[in-house]
Order: sequence, then structure tokens, then C-alpha cells
Amino acid sequence: MYMHSAREIMHYLEKELRELIKTEESIFKFVEEGSLDGLWYWDLENPEQEWMSPRFWETFGFDPAKRKHLASEWQDLIHPSDLNLANENFQKHCEDSNHKYDQYVRYKNNQTDDWTWVRCRGLVIKDSDGKPIRMVGTHIDVTELKNSESRLNRAQTIAKIGDWEFHVETQKIRWSPQMFALFLPKHTSRQEPSFEELSALIHPDDLTLWSSTVQKTLETGDPWIIEFRVKHDENEYIWIQDRGEARADAKGKVTWLIGTCLDITESKKNQIALKNANDSLQEKNQDLSIFAHAASHDLQSPIKSMMGLLEIMQEDLDENHLEDLSENIQSLKKCANRAQKLINAALTLGKVQNESINLEVLDAIQLIRDIWPQIKSERNITEEVSLDFLSRQFMIDADKEMFSLLIRNILSNSWKYRDQTRRLELSISTEENQQSKVLILEDNGIGMSKEECLHATEFFKRFHTSNKIEGTGLGLGIAKQVVSRHNWKLVLEPGNIHGLRIKIFI
Repeated sequence: MYMHSAREIMHYLEKELRELIKTEESIFKFVEEGSLDGLWYWDLENPEQEWMSPRFWETFGFDPAKRKHLASEWQDLIHPSDLNLANENFQKHCEDSNHKYDQYVRYKNNQTDDWTWVRCRGLVIKDSDGKPIRMVGTHIDVTELKNSESRLNRAQTIAKIGDWEFHVETQKIRWSPQMFALFLPKHTSRQEPSFEELSALIHPDDLTLWSSTVQKTLETGDPWIIEFRVKHDENEYIWIQDRGEARADAKGKVTWLIGTCLDITESKKNQIALKNANDSLQEKNQDLSIFAHAASHDLQSPIKSMMGLLEIMQEDLDENHLEDLSENIQSLKKCANRAQKLINAALTLGKVQNESINLEVLDAIQLIRDIWPQIKSERNITEEVSLDFLSRQFMIDADKEMFSLLIRNILSNSWKYRDQTRRLELSISTEENQQSKVLILEDNGIGMSKEECLHATEFFKRFHTSNKIEGTGLGLGIAKQVVSRHNWKLVLEPGNIHGLRIKIFI
């Protein structure tokens, strides 16, 4: 007897139970109420007629005695979108019995005024000609399960975390709703991608890490925690922390991979910002150390000179040498002026390094046009100067005060280091390509060698030490700081024939 399958020979207890259900109403009621939250039987030849068990109505908060056995009784209670789904599945099931009539739907609860979720399953009964004549179905209350899913989804949405499963044999992927929000935010179909489609979403530089990690887990069963970038939008990647582990069968073969994905983009941005801040702080500390060392030397020079002059002036007073006293007073003023310039330059440097940047859209060409007359007035420039603008407009995002300082320092240097044997010529031009925008300022002054250009932005670096050329040695150093604060690049080159060419890569 036991050599036969259950389909060939019915077990005597199953046969006995079937007979009891037919004859004993209490047994049928026990089975219906104990395992189901509703039973229904529908006359498809007379569609308005449908029998619903008492438990069917009680599940939705109704008194069964007050409800009629009509299909219209429940159709006003079901959620409209779920009714469309149920009707669609009904038609498909009638046409093809292999298409299961099985879906989760919502009904309005009479007592809570909220939605009650049920799993609705059904089976069409056909006559000898294959025509659907009846349909039997069941309800199972899954409200608590759905509410738990909803709470989990809300928690995942707030935490920006999704969970996933991957079946190794079928290569099928299951995603939670938040996984779609992370990987495919604009896709409305909610169709999980294939393994190949998922691979295409991962940043090319991170793909090897991800694929090798998955492969290692398939071979060893070891869990993983990795970070990589995925395409969140057409022009945007986000950072993901992926945790995964393997599930194996009784023989130890990995059959499932399961895990979570957490959006760590903000954390990554903070890490990068912190690193940049640390790098900037280290650079400032290094610059400050170099500056302090050089400044102490440069400030000592005019102070020593002033101390020496004061002693000489005291002697002049004692010996009544008034002419020498007047000359020494002028020298003292020059020393004090140089010290004042050094102090002002140091204050300007500190301001550039520490004040916040307020970006605005500026026309660099127009700003240069406005600054040059101011420099001429401040420096009493009466000589003819050729200022040639080869570009009419050059729009940039910059801090106006800092950018003005940058231009002032460059143009002032062009004037200070002009060649006295020829007229000063300045040209302003621009270049633009896909990688960057370049502002170019070039003069025909005494210029610098290639080697000198490499060190010209160092603090207190002066290659032309003639007493006729005044300067603090901080102008180009401050210019470099302004450029660095904007994340630009400053390049100095010898001119084609004479002078200096300065390029600002924006």
C-alpha cells in the first residue's frame, strides 16, 4: 500500500475527513474558521449571486446577518486599484488555468475605517465544454504582515537602506522597495534587474571589487562588507555600503546570497570634506611655518635699520648735525613704511586664508578694466601703458573681493617689474575647452626664467632685488592663496620674447 503515491490511493483518514466535512456541518465550520478568514463561492452564470461565509464579513468588521450574498456587497469595499488587479487576474485565470488567481487586496474595514489586507485566492470550475460556471475562493487576513512590511519599508526609506536576495541557480534578484529608490529611482515598473543589468549600474572603477567579492563569497561562503558607487541618476553616482552573506544547502553549496545596501553618500561627502579640511589645515600650517620663518627675517631687517638710524639721529642731535638728521629721518620713514607694508601684506594673507568665500558670477574682463585705472591713480602712473583686451567677456564664479586682490597683485607686479627701456604692454586673453577655462595675463616686463617661475609664488621670494623695485615678496604668494581658495590653478611661464605670462585655470 505504501508503495503508491497519495495521488493514486487516498489515505483512509483523508477519505474519512472528506466524508465528515460533507456530513458534519461543525467539522466544515471548524476547518473554514480555523484555517481561513473567509470562504466564497461564486455563480459565474449568474454573476450577481455569490455566497460569502460569515467569517468573510467578520474579517472586515461587518455583522454577517446584515449582509446579502451578492457580489455587489463587497465590490464597493475593495480598493479600486485592487479591484482592477483582481478582475485582470480573473480574466487571465478563466482563459488559462495555469495562471493562478492569487493576489493581495485591500478592503475597507467597517469598524476601524482602515484597510484590511487579505490574500485572495480562487479556482474556476468549468463544465464539460470548458465553460467557467463557478468559482470558489478563500481569504486569509494578512493585515499585520502588510503593516509590518510597511513599517519596515518606512524605516528603510528613512534610513536609506534596502534589502535584497539573489538566488544563485536561477540568477533571480529580489529587491525591497528602497532598493529601487537607491538604484533605479526613476523606474516605475519595479521590475528587478538581471545580474548583468545590475552590474551595469555599478561605477566602472568599482565593478572589479564588487564582482570579485561576490565570486569569493560564492566559493567560500564568507560574508562581506564593501563600499562602492552606483548610478543613481543619469549624471549622478551615490555611495553604497553593501553587506552580504551566503545561505547554503545541506551539502554546503551556496544557494542564496542575501544582504542590505545602505546609502552612505552623505557620510562619504563628510569624509571627503574632513580630509580636504585636514589637508587644507596642514597646508596652512606649513605655509604659516614658512611665512613665520621668512617674516621674522624680513621684519627684522627694517627694524634693525630703524634702531641703527635712531642711534645715529641721537648722535646728530648731540652734535647738532641737523642736515644729517633730516636725511636720517627720511630713511627712518622708508624703513617704517616697509615694515608697515609687510604687516599689511601679512594681514591680507591671513584674511585670504581664513575668511569665507562668497561666490558670485563675475565678468573677469570687466573687472580688470575697472581695476587698472585704480592702480594707475594709486601709483601715480603717468607713463603710457598699452592694455590690450583680446576677449570681450569672461564669466566666472568667484569671490569679488579676493579676485580683485588677485588681479591687483598681478597687474601691480607687471608695473613694478617693467622694463624701463620700453613701454609696458599688457594683454588679457582667455581660453575655454571642455576641461577648463583659462584667464591669461601677459606683460613685456623683465620677466623670469623657467626655474624662477617654479618658485615665484613662495613667500618672500624675490629674484629682482634692486632697491629701485619696491616689494614685500608676498604679492604672488597671496595670489596663489586666492587661487587655491577657489580650487583653481596658477601657472607662471616666461613670455614668448619678453616678460611674464600668468595663467589662471578655472
